[in-house]
Amino acid sequence: MSKYLYRLFLIMVILGSLPVLVIGIFSYTLAAGDVEQKVQDGNAQLLNETQLRVDQVLKTLQLSAVQYVNSPFVTETMKQPLQSGDFEKIRNLTTGFNNLQTITSLDQIRLINFEHNWVVSGTSFSQVSDAEDQSVLRSYRHNRNSMFWVTDTSIANNGYTSNIDMISEDELDSGSPEKETKVTSMVFKIPLLPSTGEPRGLLVLDIANDEIDNWVTSSTRLGQIYVFDQYQQEFLDNGQSTQYPGLQNEVFAHVHQGERQGFFNWKSEGEEVGVTYSSSTLNGWVYVSVVSIGQITSQTRKIAVLTISVCVAMLLLTALLAFLSSRRMYSPVSKLMQLLGASDSVDYTGRLKAEEPSTDTGYRRLWLGHRKGLAGDQHKPVKRRDEFAYIGEQVERMRLTGRELEEQIREQVPQLRELSVIKLISGQIPANEFERRRLIYGFPESVRSMAVLVLQIDTVQGTRYEETDRELLLFAINNMVSELISVEHRFSPVLIEQSQVSILVEPADNEDATSWYHSQAERVRTQIQDYLSLSVSIGISRPFEHYQGAPDAYGEGLEALKQRMSLGNKLIIHFEDIDHSTPMEVAVYTQLKQLEDRIIQSLQNGDYEQTPLYFDEYIRHVMDKEIHFRDYPVLLTQLAARVYEMVQQKGGTVNGVLGKKASLHRLLELQTVEEIRYWFTHALFEPLQQFLQSQSESQYINIADQMIQIIQQRYEQDLSLEMCAEQLNFHPVYLSRVFKKETGIKFSDYVAEYRMNQAKKWLETTDWRIADIAEKLSYSNTTAFIRIFRKIVGTTPGKYREEHRSRKLI
Repeated sequence: MSKYLYRLFLIMVILGSLPVLVIGIFSYTLAAGDVEQKVQDGNAQLLNETQLRVDQVLKTLQLSAVQYVNSPFVTETMKQPLQSGDFEKIRNLTTGFNNLQTITSLDQIRLINFEHNWVVSGTSFSQVSDAEDQSVLRSYRHNRNSMFWVTDTSIANNGYTSNIDMISEDELDSGSPEKETKVTSMVFKIPLLPSTGEPRGLLVLDIANDEIDNWVTSSTRLGQIYVFDQYQQEFLDNGQSTQYPGLQNEVFAHVHQGERQGFFNWKSEGEEVGVTYSSSTLNGWVYVSVVSIGQITSQTRKIAVLTISVCVAMLLLTALLAFLSSRRMYSPVSKLMQLLGASDSVDYTGRLKAEEPSTDTGYRRLWLGHRKGLAGDQHKPVKRRDEFAYIGEQVERMRLTGRELEEQIREQVPQLRELSVIKLISGQIPANEFERRRLIYGFPESVRSMAVLVLQIDTVQGTRYEETDRELLLFAINNMVSELISVEHRFSPVLIEQSQVSILVEPADNEDATSWYHSQAERVRTQIQDYLSLSVSIGISRPFEHYQGAPDAYGEGLEALKQRMSLGNKLIIHFEDIDHSTPMEVAVYTQLKQLEDRIIQSLQNGDYEQTPLYFDEYIRHVMDKEIHFRDYPVLLTQLAARVYEMVQQKGGTVNGVLGKKASLHRLLELQTVEEIRYWFTHALFEPLQQFLQSQSESQYINIADQMIQIIQQRYEQDLSLEMCAEQLNFHPVYLSRVFKKETGIKFSDYVAEYRMNQAKKWLETTDWRIADIAEKLSYSNTTAFIRIFRKIVGTTPGKYREEHRSRKLI
């Protein structure tokens, strides 16, 4: 095997093996970590689903219990004494118990009235003083929360005595299942927001711990599951403590650091375990899943065996491919030697002597050096190890031979480039022909856009130059442009009559073409001023994409420079910035007026999130439309004046509410869109919003009272938020938000309940037909009235009248 071929084979084996080994190690490490991470993520997801399932049931039960406690019947009954003979009231109270039982199986439901000393459960009626756990129940009254959870362990931590602790030994020996069942209680104070120090009563819902344990253990993929209450006690253990002592302390240490859910490794009695935990925001319980790390990592051994097998197979395959590839890569070298006229044992010295150059001195020196290296060995056949030297000699000969021709062509290239650009600008060359020349002369390719910069000297008067120096100055400026602007971003700068002309090419990664062209022009103008002390102006055409646009762009640059008559000297003028005196159309003004009205309306309605959105749209319309720059201050001043007017209408002063920065004088000083947007947002809108919010909070209560008066006076009419808004001069959305905030219920629900209360009075005191009552309450049909009556009262109007008459007869 050739030495070169052997080295090539060895290099390819090394290059092929290293990636295999690195990928194998990396794959094993990544896969092993990924297996553990997926197990952790799976456990975390399943634990989270378990928590959500339990919280969903408890949340539904809580909401239903709150609805039951706040129902008109329960609220009214809690104010009255109750006797065992009040079957109708007791039955109505227990009917709500049945609704709660439909959500989940409850061990016991008790409605307790401390004020009138009665207790209603699902199966009995008794007095509080007769309850065996009355001390526990009375202690609940001192809890600072209106709704709270009580587990057997949490009762002990609060200093209470649990229901199970109060059962006597005889009762325990009797084997009563109801007394032995451990429960978790959901306790509601009645009312939920008591106005006095202690509540009137309680609603106690007892859920068997076994029922909660069934919810938690429905998933078998979580390992061992524990549930700790807010006092770090496991209350679902059925009398058995966790097999991991100190687990709750470690978990709650993470929870108390603000990590409501997460995973950590922990070692307990020599066993390393993975702990996944999640804290519930509903009741403060912490759900914990414990899985052995050894079980998680057992799968990585199989991955290691598989990875090693694959790596060995790939190494063998790499060696085979390296051998075949090296032979294939060596074949072009052999073919190249044959093309150069050499064979396996050719006398390279004799061939090189016959090819000795006679004119090129540089190449001759190189040749003589090579001849010296071969001295004394001219007739010895050259071995394979010198084949690359022979190839190098032949390539160098061809390179040196073509150098002279290249130098001659290179001297003519700048003139040819400039001639091509002049023909392009003058429209004397087709686009396809210029594209061919672009490839030859190395002009940059236009990826995005191009623009023509036309530079003219403003004047030589008052300078150290004479009028006769103008052409020489233009030549110097042309050279400066060539040095200042990179060749990747320009064609060859040229001189046309009294102008210096450059075609610039926008960079591919540029975002704003106009700004980039302007920055290049500013750079040229500044350097000319600094080095030549010469005043020049530059006209910039509109960007164009095709070469055919160059002649028109050149004319635009000249047209832009004509604006110096009115604007002065030392300018950079964009053709697209020339004032064409286009009048603003009526439709444009109308559209801006509508956006202006939306901005003011959003401020009046308190819809402050929409205000900046409307204003951004307003600014976009102002900038997108063909509006003369002199009209901008008028439009913005008009909008600011309407904001000032709103401040004054609300009883404030412009200087007191908005401050000195919100003056019109400051507005007229602004120059950019960003400054205008910032001024309106921070100097006008934000202070006005704070002022309106402070006024609105004091008006909320008065507005809600006025709406309630309207309901009481006009409940027989077709009431709506729009009617109230028209009478009170507020937006319906604003009134709806204020009414809900002050009363706690929606406007429509309040109207419906008030009408149903009136309906109940008429059903009790009059013989009016149900249809007449529905019509009197402005219901379109009797069916709709009956449906709403049943939804609110719980029975139909006819049954309600019959039940009321039956009670009167009794």
